Amino acid sequence: MFTAIFWKKTWVWFKNYWYFPIIFVMGILLLFSGKGASSKAFKLFDNQKERYKKEIEVVEKNNAKANREKEKAVQANKEKIKELESQHNFKIEELESNKEQELQKTIKEFEDNPDELARRIAKILDAHLVER
Repeated sequence: MFTAIFWKKTWVWFKNYWYFPIIFVMGILLLFSGKGASSKAFKLFDNQKERYKKEIEVVEKNNAKANREKEKAVQANKEKIKELESQHNFKIEELESNKEQELQKTIKEFEDNPDELARRIAKILDAHLVER
C-alpha cells in the first residue's frame, strides 16, 4: 500500500517537474565528460537564448506593423464614413427640397379639388389617405 502511493506521488511529481531530473542527469554527464563538453553545452544554451531574443524581436516588429496598418485602416474608414455622412445629408436636403417644390406645385394645381389634392399630397408624403 505504501509503495503504490509512493510511486503514484512520484509519477505525479515527474509529470509536473520533468525538467529537474533531466537537468540533474545532464549536469552529471557534463561533470564527467570534461571541460569541452560543458562549454559546448553552455554555448548551445547561449545560442538558444539568442535565437529566442531574435524571434521575440521579429514577433514584436510584426505586431507593431500590424497595429500601424490597423490604425491606418481605422482612420481611413472614419474619413470615408464622414464623407458618406456629409453626402447623405446633402442628398436628404436635396430630396426634401424637391419634395417641398412638388408639394407647392401640387397645391397650386389642385386647389379647387380638395379630394384629389389630399390624394396627391398623401402620395407625395408616402402617407395613407383615410377615406371618410
